Amino acid sequence: MDQPAPPPIPQARILIVEDEAMTRKAIVRALNLLGYRADAAGSGSEALETLSTLSYDVMLLDLRMPGIDGVEVMRRVSDSHPNLQVIIFTAYATVESAIEALRAGAVEYLLKPCSIPDIEAAIRRALERHQERLRREHLLQVMSGALDALQAETEPERHAPPPQEERFLQYG
Repeated sequence: MDQPAPPPIPQARILIVEDEAMTRKAIVRALNLLGYRADAAGSGSEALETLSTLSYDVMLLDLRMPGIDGVEVMRRVSDSHPNLQVIIFTAYATVESAIEALRAGAVEYLLKPCSIPDIEAAIRRALERHQERLRREHLLQVMSGALDALQAETEPERHAPPPQEERFLQYG
């Protein structure tokens, strides 16, 4: 018997970028019903505009769209959104496009048609990687702060004059 999937990560925001209106609306509706906060963009330029005003955790991105394609969208947002997890979603899969997408920063590569459970599983994996990355960054910050505090404590000892040898011996 299948166990129910764990609930989605709270406040996870997902941007669906798909030029086919029916597919886009269906995915957004399904993800919202599953507890995610999903929004949609119908083109690469609309996705870039949306990303300039809102922050997202995951972007499900069609590879082939008129105008700005998925790879170009990834290139344009890579510097401004370094923590954005990108999942490529395409009906035109080739080895070359998969390699190009992964080099541009995609974390998953899904083939259309794809079921909602498969899309959700890919989103969940991307969010788990995102959470793990944030946890590691936090640990590095904590360790860096502890190291700075430790260095500040030992700093006076380094600059203190060396102890002078006593010239007199006292007894009794």
